[in-house]
Amino acid sequence: MKKILSHIAIMTLSLLINSAIGQTDVAKIEVFIGEQVQLGNITKNYADWEYTSGHVSSSSGINHLYFRQTLHGIPVKGSESSLHLDSSDNIISSDLNFLNEDIDLTSESKNTTIDVLSALNTAVSSLQKVPMKEFEIIEYLDNGKTRISDGGIFSNDLVPDLYYVLSEKKNLLLVWNFDLKDESEHDYWAVQVDATTGALLGMEDFILYCNIDNDGSVSDIPEFVGPLNRDEQNGGCSECYEVFNLPVENAYYGERTIVEQPAHPIASPYGWHDINGIPGAEYTSTSGNNFDVNGSSGHVTDVGESLDFTGFTFDTFWTPQNPSIDAAITNLFYVLNSMHDIMYVYGFDEVAGNFQVNNYGRGGMEEDAIKVQSQNEGHCGSSYWPTNDGDRPRIIYGVCINKDASVDSDVIIHEYMHGLTTRLAGGASIICLRNEENLGEGFSDWYSKVLTIKPGDRGPDPKGFGNYITNKGPDGIGTNKYYYSTDMQVNPSTYANINDDHRVHAIGAIWANILWEVTWQLIDAHGFDPDLFNFTGTPEDAGNIRAIAIVTESLKLMACEPGFVTARDAIIQANNYLYNGESDCLIWDAFSKRGVGVNADEGSATYVGDEIVDFTPMPRDIVFDYDESVCVGVRQIYQGGGLPHGGVYSGTGITDYGDGKYFQIDPEGLPLGTYEITYQTEDTDCYNGGTAIGYFHIEEDTEPPVPACLEEIAHLIEVSDEYLLWDYRDQLYYEDNCSDVEVTQDPPPNTPVEPGLIPLRFKFEDQGGNVAFCDVMLNLAARLGTIEDNPYKVLIFPNPTKGTVYVQIYPGEELFNAIIYDISGRMVKSYDLRQTVSQTELNVESLTEGVYFVKFAFGDGEVIEQLIKR
Repeated sequence: MKKILSHIAIMTLSLLINSAIGQTDVAKIEVFIGEQVQLGNITKNYADWEYTSGHVSSSSGINHLYFRQTLHGIPVKGSESSLHLDSSDNIISSDLNFLNEDIDLTSESKNTTIDVLSALNTAVSSLQKVPMKEFEIIEYLDNGKTRISDGGIFSNDLVPDLYYVLSEKKNLLLVWNFDLKDESEHDYWAVQVDATTGALLGMEDFILYCNIDNDGSVSDIPEFVGPLNRDEQNGGCSECYEVFNLPVENAYYGERTIVEQPAHPIASPYGWHDINGIPGAEYTSTSGNNFDVNGSSGHVTDVGESLDFTGFTFDTFWTPQNPSIDAAITNLFYVLNSMHDIMYVYGFDEVAGNFQVNNYGRGGMEEDAIKVQSQNEGHCGSSYWPTNDGDRPRIIYGVCINKDASVDSDVIIHEYMHGLTTRLAGGASIICLRNEENLGEGFSDWYSKVLTIKPGDRGPDPKGFGNYITNKGPDGIGTNKYYYSTDMQVNPSTYANINDDHRVHAIGAIWANILWEVTWQLIDAHGFDPDLFNFTGTPEDAGNIRAIAIVTESLKLMACEPGFVTARDAIIQANNYLYNGESDCLIWDAFSKRGVGVNADEGSATYVGDEIVDFTPMPRDIVFDYDESVCVGVRQIYQGGGLPHGGVYSGTGITDYGDGKYFQIDPEGLPLGTYEITYQTEDTDCYNGGTAIGYFHIEEDTEPPVPACLEEIAHLIEVSDEYLLWDYRDQLYYEDNCSDVEVTQDPPPNTPVEPGLIPLRFKFEDQGGNVAFCDVMLNLAARLGTIEDNPYKVLIFPNPTKGTVYVQIYPGEELFNAIIYDISGRMVKSYDLRQTVSQTELNVESLTEGVYFVKFAFGDGEVIEQLIKR
C-alpha cells in the first residue's frame, strides 16, 4: 500500500542547485579547453564541447567534471573526457579524448537525411518487432531531443540520441541511436542507424548478464547451524527485517537474525520506506526511496503500517511450491538498501548519480530508484539494466535449480555495484565500462567480497564467489576459475592471463583479485574495521575502509573506458588525494605482484592482446634515467620517468606539471647543447627522498622518419557502382627521432577507384622537413559469393582485431558455423556456432597478422565478411 504526498518544492530546489553548479563548471572546462588549444593538443576546429555532468565528491572534495566533444553542435561518441580539480581549482588530473584527426569537416553531413521516425522503424525491424501502434512524436524537448511514443511495444517513451562516430574509413558518420527497452520480454537493445543512408550500423544488447553455468551436481551441502523453517509471530517492532545480517553472505555462514531500524540517518534520513521527506513511511511493502522490490510474478511483500518484516518462513531448498518468497524479498530489500547507505558514505550520493526517488534537495536527478525483481525462475543468474542519472534501472535476480540469488549477498551486491560503477565511471550521464578490457565485472565481484570481510579473515584464505547460488558448499569455488586469494598457489592469475579467456567475467575475476591484493596490503598495514560506516578520510581509517574509499573515488577519476593500467593509476591517484599518498608503495606492490607494475602498458583498452605485462615494483629510492634528444623548436609535452612519483622537476627549459609525474621541455630560445633536468623527492612512509639528474640534448632535426612499409594491403569490398578509397594511413607504422610526423596518402582517401591492384604512396614528413616514402600495393577485391546486402545482418567487431571478434546477428536467425579462410583461400579455423542466440565471440589470437575472410553458414544461406588481424 502506498501513501502519496508531494515533494515538488524539493525537486525545484534540487534543479536550481544543479543549474548553479553546472554554470560554474562550464567556465572551468572552458578555461581548460582553451589551454589545450594553446598547447596544440586540440585544434580550433575541434574545440567545441558539451557538459555532461559533474559534482564535488563528498568523500574527497574533488570537483569531477565530465564533458565531450561536439561538431556542428552534435556530440561525438567516444570523445568522453573529464577534468578533476581540487578546492582551489588546481588540476589533479584530466582525460582528454577529443577527435583531432585530419578530416575535412565541410564534407560531413550537418543535417540528417533520414528522419528520426524512419530510422526508428529500421531499428525496430532489426529486432524483428512490429509496433502495435504507429510511432508518434510527442514533444520536442528543451535539449534539442525528441520524445517519441512507445509504439505499444516498449516499456517507456523513446528519446533518441543523434551523434557522430568515426568510421574505419576515418569518415564521420551521423548516427541515430535508440535505446529500446521491453521489460515484458526482458529486452534492452541499443540500435544504431545511419542518419544519412538509413543503414543499420549496429545493435548491442545493453543488459549486463551474469549468467551462471550450474550443473547442480553437488548435494547434501551443510547449511548454517540453526533453525531453517521458522514461522514466528510478529514481535511488534517497527522497521524490522529478518535477514542474513551483513557480513553474513548466506545460509552457509550463519542464520537469519532480526535487524531493527538499520537505515543510516544521513543516507536514508526518513527510513527505507519514505519518498516524501516527511517523517512517516509512504510504503508498507518492500518499496521506498531507493528500491522497489517485488517477486517475478508481481508478488508484493506488504506487512501493513507495522513495517515488521519478520516471521516469514524460510527454507534454503527453493522449489516453486515452497519459494519462501516473502523471506527472500525481505532479505533482498535489506541488503540492497544497506548497500545504498554504505556507499553513500563513500561518495555515491545524489550528486554523484545514485538511485533515489527523492533526493531531499541535495542535487542530482531524481525518480530513478531501482526496480528489482526477485526469483526469476527462467534465469540462473542475475542481470542489471544500466541507465543514466534520472532514468530508472532494473535488476533481476534469478533462481539456480534449488538456490535463490535473493538470499545470496555475493550476487545481490554484485548486481547493485554494476549500477554504482556505471554511474561513477565517466559521470552519471554517460554509460561507460563497455570496452573489451572490461573491468566492470571485476569491480562488482570485489565489492561483494570486501563488504563481507569478517574479523579473523586473512588475505591468503581462499574465498569463493557465488558458491551458494551454484550449490557448491561453504568452501566451494563458485563461479570463477580460481578462489580470490593473495596466495599465488591458490590464485596464480596475473595481467597476462586476460588473454586466456576474453569473456568479461574471466577478465573481471583477474581484476577483482588484483583489487583483493590491494585490499589486504592495506588491511595488513592499517588493520580491519567491521563498521563499514566508519570512513573519515583521515589516517585513522582502517585498511578495509581505505580500500573501499580509494577504489570508489578512483572510479570518478578514471577514463570512461579504462583498462587495467588506467584504473591502476586512478587508484594510486585517489590514495594520494584521500590519504596523502600514505602506503603508496604497498598499493604498487599489490599491482606489480600481479603484472601491472611500473612499466605495464594496457595499449588500447578497446582490445585485449596488446598489453605489456610488467612485475616491476615502485622503487623505494629515487631513479631518473632520462636522456633524450629534442629538436630545435619542438616542444616536448608530458615527459616523465622519475620514480617514485610525487617529486618535482626543474631546470632550464623545464616546466613541472605539478602532478608528481610529468614535465614539459620547451627548447625555444635555447642554443644547441646538453641541459640538466633535476628530479627531487622527499621522504615518505614508503620512500627515501633524494635528488637525481637527467639530461636532454637540443639538436638539429636532420634524420627522416623511419616507416615500417607493407608490401601489400588486401581489402574486400562490397559490390557497388562506385567505390571510394579508404584512408589506410593507420595501417602503417613509423618512428621519428624527435618530432611529430604528418602522413599523407596518394591517391587521397575518398578518391573513386575500381577493384584490382592499386598502387598507393605514403609520404612521411617530420617538422624538420625530412621526408620518407612507402610504396604499397592495394589489392582491392570484390566480395566473394553471391549473397548481396548481407540479408542476415551479420556484424563483426572490432575489425581490425588483435584477439577477439564479436559476432552479432539478428535475433531469431539460425547460425550454424563460421569458417575463416586466408587470402589464398585456405581454411585456417572453424567454429561451431549453433548455440548463438544474438551474439557470440571468436578467439582469433592465434592467427598471424593479415587479411582473412569469414564465411558464416545459416540455415538457408551464407554470408562472407572480411576480417583484419593485427
